[in-house]
Amino acid sequence: MFSRHSIARVLTVLMVMGICLACSCKRKPRGEEVTPQSPAQADSLVVTVELDQGSYAIGEPITMKLRVTNTTSRSLKIFFPTAQRYDFIVGKGDAPLWQWSEGVMFAQVTSALILDPDATITYEVTWNQMTRTGKALSLGRYTIEGILMTQPKVTSEPKPFGIVD
Repeated sequence: MFSRHSIARVLTVLMVMGICLACSCKRKPRGEEVTPQSPAQADSLVVTVELDQGSYAIGEPITMKLRVTNTTSRSLKIFFPTAQRYDFIVGKGDAPLWQWSEGVMFAQVTSALILDPDATITYEVTWNQMTRTGKALSLGRYTIEGILMTQPKVTSEPKPFGIVD
């Protein structure tokens, strides 16, 4: 009734349709999503900033780290509105003096990462103590904040440090 050739054609068409159907199915993302619509989930992230020292000589490079820890027992999928994942701001009092991302361009594409339970990711930057206006820091007390650039942003507590003689 059917030739081998027509059966082979029908099987090929069915196989192609099956592949297309399988590809069009959306995979459920691994991990709970951290998005603007779920700010309570952002509370599951602990964001801290660390310095390699508590005080520095004038002009001495400052190495800073932003640590992001998932404090839950489940994976979290963290979304970013652009390719920028983190930032650092150095200030004195309420006046910002330097920001890592100032003058840097980031791709305007959303991105995401999955942070497993109890896992930590670290972002590290070394800074030469030059302000946004090109002046060197003077003696005194300063603070640094780290920012996870999700939407809404998650900011660390300010970390004090000093510039000493």
